[in-house]
Amino acid sequence: MSNTEDLRATQYAQLCEDCRFYDRVIWQIPSFLVLICSAVVGVAYGAATEPLARALILLIGCSLALTMGLASVKHRFFQAKVLDALNELEGNSDSLVKVVRITEEGDPKNFLQKRSAGRWLIGGTFFVSLVLLALSVWNFVLAAIN
Repeated sequence: MSNTEDLRATQYAQLCEDCRFYDRVIWQIPSFLVLICSAVVGVAYGAATEPLARALILLIGCSLALTMGLASVKHRFFQAKVLDALNELEGNSDSLVKVVRITEEGDPKNFLQKRSAGRWLIGGTFFVSLVLLALSVWNFVLAAIN
């Protein structure tokens, strides 16, 4: 193996590790989101008695959920760039074998088959943010009425 091929193999190994890292982070975000939102809703409705305090706590939870959603988008973007680099490296090397990363059996047949898990995670994260924002606005309205 030439020196150039050794360098490509090292780059390939590092890019594979980066891809695994981003994949792990992307799939850990929903777990953290559930933990954060459960704690926020529990504190807001369990400990806070004033609607204004609930609204502020829920608004903080909404900002945390939105931050998690943006982190998910960011990591997905970087993972896509790493996958592009892996594909390019595989195409330019004689010793690296092209790896099939996505298995497809023809065209998607229904709604669920057309969706990717990453899009569902991001959409769910932003949906939770909207629910917390709606609860926060509702509690601001209750605080204004009282």
